[in-house]
Amino acid sequence: MLKNFMGNYDAEIPITVKKLTVDSKKTAEIADLIIQMKKMGIDPQPYFSLAAQDIILKFGVHALEAAEITLNNCKDLNKPDLLYVWREVFLILKKDLWVINSKIN
Repeated sequence: MLKNFMGNYDAEIPITVKKLTVDSKKTAEIADLIIQMKKMGIDPQPYFSLAAQDIILKFGVHALEAAEITLNNCKDLNKPDLLYVWREVFLILKKDLWVINSKIN
């Protein structure tokens, strides 16, 4: 069982989080765009931060679990570009939500 970003263990993770899947076509297009940005010398980090904020707004206290489930789904797809995008978003969420949690507690 995963801790949510408030530091609590949730017995009930919403079904929308449990059944997350990767829209591989849409995510592949985004991943391709990010790879192209990197090749042109454009830092994609702001995109990852925006994506992380969007996940927090969508999933609230379950944002980290949602990102972790999606990250694991990307691993199962064996697509390195998708994995790169979701790993970066997951790491931002993990860092940002840890900071929020430490300020609350």
